[in-house]
Amino acid sequence: FRYLEPEQYKQIAKLLHERRLDREQYIADVMQQLREELTATGIKADISGRAKHIYSIWRKMQRKGLQFSQIYDVRAVRVLVPEVRDCYTALGIVHTLWRHIPKEFDDYIANPKENGYRSLHTAVIGPDGKVLEVQIRTNAMHEEAELG
Repeated sequence: FRYLEPEQYKQIAKLLHERRLDREQYIADVMQQLREELTATGIKADISGRAKHIYSIWRKMQRKGLQFSQIYDVRAVRVLVPEVRDCYTALGIVHTLWRHIPKEFDDYIANPKENGYRSLHTAVIGPDGKVLEVQIRTNAMHEEAELG
C-alpha cells in the first residue's frame, strides 16, 4: 500500500502523526477511567490501547467511502476479561460511561464471524465528544484471534 498509493499513505500517516500525542493521552485517560469502573464492579480486566495500521484505515475508507475524520476506530481500546459474562458486564459499563453510537455495535460472541472470530465491538462518544471504539473479549478469545 505504501508504494502502490504513496500519496494516500502519506496523507493518512501525516494525519495520524499530527494527532498521535493527543490520541495517546486520550487513550491513557480512557483506559484509567474504564479500569476504575471495572475494578469497582469486581471485574479483573486487562485494558490496552489499540493502534490501527495505516493500511487498515485506508482499506476501511475505500470500502465504506469514508473520510479519515469518519473512521471510528482511530482511537480504540481493547478490554480482556476472564469470562464471557464479564464481556457483557463490561459492555454495560462502557455504555453507561459513554453514549453508544447507533449501528456501531457488533456482537461477534453471539454471532461469530465465519472464521470463528469472537468479540464485542462498540463505538461510543467518549470524553470530550470524541469517537472511541471499544473491543471486549475474553483472554481465550483474544489468544485465538491473535494466534489462530
